[in-house]
Amino acid sequence: MRDISISVVLYKTDAQEIQKLLNCIYSSNLSYKVYLIDNSPDDNLKHKLKEYLQDEKTEYIFTGKNIGYGAGHNIAINRVKNKSKYHLVINADVAFEKSLLKELIDFMDANVQFAHLMPKVLYPDGSVQYLCRNKPSVQSIFLKRLMPGFIQKKYKEHLDKYEFKEKNYNDFLKLTETVIEYKNNEKVGSFHFLIPYF
Repeated sequence: MRDISISVVLYKTDAQEIQKLLNCIYSSNLSYKVYLIDNSPDDNLKHKLKEYLQDEKTEYIFTGKNIGYGAGHNIAINRVKNKSKYHLVINADVAFEKSLLKELIDFMDANVQFAHLMPKVLYPDGSVQYLCRNKPSVQSIFLKRLMPGFIQKKYKEHLDKYEFKEKNYNDFLKLTETVIEYKNNEKVGSFHFLIPYF
């Protein structure tokens, strides 16, 4: 059984972003398998990543259509059941230190009461990315995605609650980087198609 499997869902993703992430993963001394699930309308990424796909620890899966973030990760999750101790769900635009994967596994091994884990995610300048979201409302999504900054400032209190900025951030989970332990997989399961991921 390998230490960890990793799934990355792609959609017209910049090949250099993916290469940077793969280099981070390849620097690990753990046993792993990476699944690149490509929801793009064409398989151009396969050709751009040809050098990386020669590694047997990396599998490229072309879906031919945008089946969605959760459904893409479910393809990998369903393939690795009983083959990996842990599974990491990660976005392509993430980079991390060489030691991170081992630290995540060590934490999960030492804390058997947890079925999910999310590390703190930082912007390049070191500030925290507030990735968790409260129950999204039309107003929250509209303000966050479509309104310019000066309007967002008028609704700062509302948006801070939406992003859980007033809470202890370690109490929450988002799907940017999620480690799933397979002994808890019956309880954890897969991504549900009725849950929106913002």
